Parts: sequence; structure tokens; C-alpha cells
Amino acid sequence: MTHAIRFGAAWYVVSSDDRTISPDQQKTMAKQIKATTTVLPASHVVMLSHPQEVAKVIEEAAAGR
Repeated sequence: MTHAIRFGAAWYVVSSDDRTISPDQQKTMAKQIKATTTVLPASHVVMLSHPQEVAKVIEEAAAGR
């Protein structure tokens, strides 16, 4: 989290069905770093179950949107 705080904008994908890191904890961390947050109905490995949605977030982050 230090990197995002130090260097500006941050993006975070919350996995609403995660049983490893609670979604509430993820939302708290995202809020602490003032991240643009996307919530997806997924488990801990959201990039495997929702690759297109995660790729969209990465593209938006790279474009600075």
C-alpha cells in the first residue's frame, strides 16, 4: 500500500466472494489508498474467473482513468 500512497493513483479489484481476505478488509485497504475500486463476484483468484473484467481495470489504470 505504501507504493500507491507515495506515487498517486491506485486501482483495486475487490473479490466479493473471497474467503481468504474478507471483502470488507479489501474495501478498507482500497479506501486507505484512495483507490478506484471495482467489486466483482469472485473468489480470491479473480483474474482467473473474470479475466476480461480484470483486464479492463488494468487498461483503465494504464490509461490513468
